[in-house]
Amino acid sequence: MINRTCGMECGHCDLPTKYHVYDKKELTANEWQQVLNRIIPIIKPKVVSIAAREPLLDNESIEKTKCILETARDHNIRCGFVTNSLHISEFFQGLNDTFRFDYVDLSMEGMPKKDQASRGPNHFGLVQSFLQTIPYHKHVDSLFISSTMTALNSTEAHFREFSSWIVDNIEYPRMALLLLYFNHNVDPKLVLSIDDTKRIIDQAISVSSQYNDIFLEVFPGSVPNLYELVEANILPGAGEVFRDEDGILCGHVAENLFIRYITPMDLIRYHLRISPEGLILTPHGIEQPDYAQGNLGDIVTEDFSIIQNRIEKSLLEQKNKIPQACLNKSCFEVCGGGNRRCSQLLN
Repeated sequence: MINRTCGMECGHCDLPTKYHVYDKKELTANEWQQVLNRIIPIIKPKVVSIAAREPLLDNESIEKTKCILETARDHNIRCGFVTNSLHISEFFQGLNDTFRFDYVDLSMEGMPKKDQASRGPNHFGLVQSFLQTIPYHKHVDSLFISSTMTALNSTEAHFREFSSWIVDNIEYPRMALLLLYFNHNVDPKLVLSIDDTKRIIDQAISVSSQYNDIFLEVFPGSVPNLYELVEANILPGAGEVFRDEDGILCGHVAENLFIRYITPMDLIRYHLRISPEGLILTPHGIEQPDYAQGNLGDIVTEDFSIIQNRIEKSLLEQKNKIPQACLNKSCFEVCGGGNRRCSQLLN
């Protein structure tokens, strides 16, 4: 996480509109390089990802992004970033011919009218122009369109139109469908209902054969009817999932459609989220304006073994919060007891 801002205020975002500014200064590009060169041999990550807030916000952010990608590639580690796409053309136009990385996720919320409601009036046109005019394949192996599915952009007609647009505009179409994660930062009118989630799954299945890659990504609270969907064998549950090389719990849904489950405990166990200042953030902390609260240490100044001990303690605390009613359910492996909207907990 290389900066605190993104230049947008999307209603579906589960991060606060603004983060606090801290006395500790943000890491420079060179300092990011030094940090990664020191910790990569220790933790041996499978992927280095830049996400939240916006990696291409300004020239300083772009230089940090390029430096982090180059450093990861020097270590032969897969790398990429998620962007709101406002400055995607300028970024690629500024790369030299030999610069390569593994993936980029371009955030869009659908066709122009739906996308405009979240991203602004010019956003759709900027992405379309980029896809049609910039030879991005020279620099990146995989390009994904990443869409947060909400109650407002998940109707059958709109999904069908948007999916057709992606297939028509990308040579090797890839799509990430992020089912809205509802917390205190999210606009309540966007929250997915039981009917919404089932419809999204059905629509994704219907178009999956047209994609090189397509997957659903869910936090437990994204799917209020997760228990029912697993019990009905619509979504994979216990014994039907596997961890990919990045530590993400994955399962096959149908045809070319897969699902990625992300639980609070997995975010602590398999992900090391580093703040702009070099602090190790918790999943709870990053959702607060004061994201440093409850942080697990300073990656710049502390020995990683000390941070690792705090991570283990945090995992134990999370384990103690698991509702007992969840432990023997077929959905527990993919939810971790984190779905507070679950029918089994509300009964």
